[in-house]
Amino acid sequence: SAILGQTSPGIEPFASNYYKAGLAKGNFIRKNKYLAKLLEEKGLDTEDVWRDIMLNHGSVQHMTQLTQEEKDVFKTFKEISPLEIVTQAAQRQQYIDQAQSLNLNIPSSMPIKDVNKVIIDAWKLGVKTLYYQRSQSVSKELVVNFMNCSSCEA
Repeated sequence: SAILGQTSPGIEPFASNYYKAGLAKGNFIRKNKYLAKLLEEKGLDTEDVWRDIMLNHGSVQHMTQLTQEEKDVFKTFKEISPLEIVTQAAQRQQYIDQAQSLNLNIPSSMPIKDVNKVIIDAWKLGVKTLYYQRSQSVSKELVVNFMNCSSCEA
């Protein structure tokens, strides 16, 4: 239902603003509907713009046509600092009796002392668990799968 409604199934930020959803009935292209609306308002809702977004792993940070505020709104999971994700979790945690399933995107290039800092800061802020840690390879796989999708061509 989250896929059909184009919503995040939880608190995790979207991995991409443009991706292929593999469902039982086939593969479907999904665009961030709020980004699509903004691009339409700016006269930028074109195949070339969406292809450019896809080639940038679903990111809009490279787009000079968008303001910095607009770019900030449409940051993807890997573009948000793990410490920011932890800080947001700490703010929610005070209203949650149990732990949260908290996913972090830890780049493989992040020094171990920085990873340790995120973990210690999470503990200090009262976050009860850190559940998953993902590398950036997920977004790269999305582009490879999209580029090789023969049923997506039209």
